[in-house]
Amino acid sequence: MARCRFTRSATRVALIVIALMSNTVMPRARAAEARTDEVVGGWFGELPCPFTAATPSPSTPTIVPFECVSGSTWDGTWVGHTVYRAEGTFDLATGDLHATVDETLFGVVSTT
Repeated sequence: MARCRFTRSATRVALIVIALMSNTVMPRARAAEARTDEVVGGWFGELPCPFTAATPSPSTPTIVPFECVSGSTWDGTWVGHTVYRAEGTFDLATGDLHATVDETLFGVVSTT
């Protein structure tokens, strides 16, 4: 019976020692450091965004829902090409355009 108590106590002491050593011997994980870099360069759109779909509704003939796809080319700190897709509505009477754009850059970050 005394042997069991000794084993439990020894196990408990060993776990405490391991826990203490892991806090002092192992390096602590550092929080990610914030970093700011200046971004220089430019981009240009390749085309106006040509409509790939535009279907007016009989109930609202002046408001046209549309979808278009285009891209842009980037140079400078970010070098690459984007592809974007816009989806929204165009009001023929007022010229108002409302859209959501989803754009993806395929490129690299230049170190120069």
